[in-house]
Amino acid sequence: MKCELAGEREKYNEFISIMREFKNRLQNLTGLVDDVKALLAGHPNLIRGFSEFLPWDYIRAHGPADAEGSGTTSTGV
Repeated sequence: MKCELAGEREKYNEFISIMREFKNRLQNLTGLVDDVKALLAGHPNLIRGFSEFLPWDYIRAHGPADAEGSGTTSTGV
């Protein structure tokens, strides 16, 4: 993440801030995913990488945090 956003220091700092809010329980998982997708718009590889860390239950219910913004998949994965 840090390397990919090397030229966008403010965006990286915002990502860290979003993650801290989630860790400190100031934001729920859905809010976290929405904020990260908005922040990383234009970086589909980073969004896909972020999706790998989402809990399976969230992915089953909402789909991965895909770059297209639909949040769902046709296979339910």
